[in-house]
Amino acid sequence: MPKASVQDIEMYYEIQGEGEPLLLIAGIGQDHNTWGLVAPHLQPDFQLILPDNRGVGATDMPDVTYTVELMAGDFLALLDELAIESAHVVGHSLGAAIAFEMGRAHPERVRNVVMLSGLYPGPQVAMPSPEAMEVLTDRSGEPEELVKRGARIATAPDFEEQQPELFAMLVQAGLNRTQPPKIYERQSTAGGLYLQEDHLGEGFDPPLLLIYGEHDEVAPPENGERIQSELPDAEMTLIPDAGHFLHVEQPVALSDAIAKFLEG
Repeated sequence: MPKASVQDIEMYYEIQGEGEPLLLIAGIGQDHNTWGLVAPHLQPDFQLILPDNRGVGATDMPDVTYTVELMAGDFLALLDELAIESAHVVGHSLGAAIAFEMGRAHPERVRNVVMLSGLYPGPQVAMPSPEAMEVLTDRSGEPEELVKRGARIATAPDFEEQQPELFAMLVQAGLNRTQPPKIYERQSTAGGLYLQEDHLGEGFDPPLLLIYGEHDEVAPPENGERIQSELPDAEMTLIPDAGHFLHVEQPVALSDAIAKFLEG
């Protein structure tokens, strides 16, 4: 299994395809497999870099304080290890914050940034809906029911009925995770810490695309509107019939939106 020494950890990664480098950063509790339905659509045109974040999958899980800045440093170090001067960066959820931080702090390393289901990077954040907050904070119950609650709130209202096989895949992926609860909390806390200060104050240089599922209750699309109010040049796209897990719910529409932006 390919691993790279980055900062204080050994990071697992996979590389697929050829072309301009495209780094795909997953969200809380997700490993590189979260991109399984999107990767085949992007692979013909890009060299995909698919890592497991600090604290998940086959990457080291140190029980230390995690921050978005620290995790952004992990991926910059990974690009160094791979001798990649600059790359397109796509991030989902917590990964969107990490992608944003990479572009904010090191624009010379980032060609374009795509934030999927990303929160506003500061106190002006549009928080999850009350229903989503209840699910996100209630960790009670049997593991399967816990995972199902999370999958339901993170997808469009009829997803479970209309796409039962994909819903079952989401649930099974959650049940298969080997991430200890305390490390899940480390990742989750990193996102919360990042929101305490406004990270848009000094502007943002790389081209930026904001993509949301129209039914996202975890990262409401209002976050994109608030980011656009500060960064008028940022583009924003809504994916119909999708919630927070838009990369699973609508992989073709999402891949098309990403490719069009990066190639344009």
